[in-house]
Parts: sequence; C-alpha cells; structure tokens
Amino acid sequence: MNRSGNNNDKVTRELLELVSAEVQKVEGVSAMGETLSDTLKTIPGITSPVKGVRIAEEDDELEVDLYVNVCYKTNIPQLAWDIQNHVKQVLTEQISIPIKSIDIHVQGVDPKEERI
Repeated sequence: MNRSGNNNDKVTRELLELVSAEVQKVEGVSAMGETLSDTLKTIPGITSPVKGVRIAEEDDELEVDLYVNVCYKTNIPQLAWDIQNHVKQVLTEQISIPIKSIDIHVQGVDPKEERI
C-alpha cells in the first residue's frame, strides 16, 4: 500500500491539497485534524504533505482517510455523510481512479459555534 507521503504518480500534493480545501468547505468542519504523521513533523526527516488527509492506493483504488475537527452542536453522522459525498464528487471529477472508501475521523470538537 502506498501512503500519501511516498512517491506516487496518482496521489500528488495538489490532490491532497484539493481534498483538504474541499473538506473545509463543508458546513460543520471547523478545521482539519492531525494524523500521527502530522504530529511527528517536528522530527527531522518525517513529513506529511497535507494536514489531516491521507490517501492510499491499493489495487488501483483510492482509500481516503480524513481527520477533521467539527463545530460544536454539529450532527456528526450527517457531517460525515456530507463530507464523503462532497469529496467523492470532487475526486470523481478530477481523477479517473475508482474510490474504494472515504473514512472520516473526528479528532475533536471546537467549543465555539463559528468556524476557525
């Protein structure tokens, strides 16, 4: 399995940035969360291309993991559904690789009701 940090012709930094930007457009998302590799950025030699987005390619299909922080009082199941549908639509328009899964990981809740 190729992770987003590895050399991969189909999973580019631009694609990761696009997915991150599109996720943040969904109402209820306050910010992108952090993955373990985001946390380890302070260690020399370990980098994560884009905060909160991991895309793996397996058997010519994409597996997308999104780590988000949500706004207080957000209906999390509905938010996850909205994110999945929006990201799937954007990826389908941008690339010709089938999407196997889009998993949403809620990392935290922003106590303020407005977006950061």
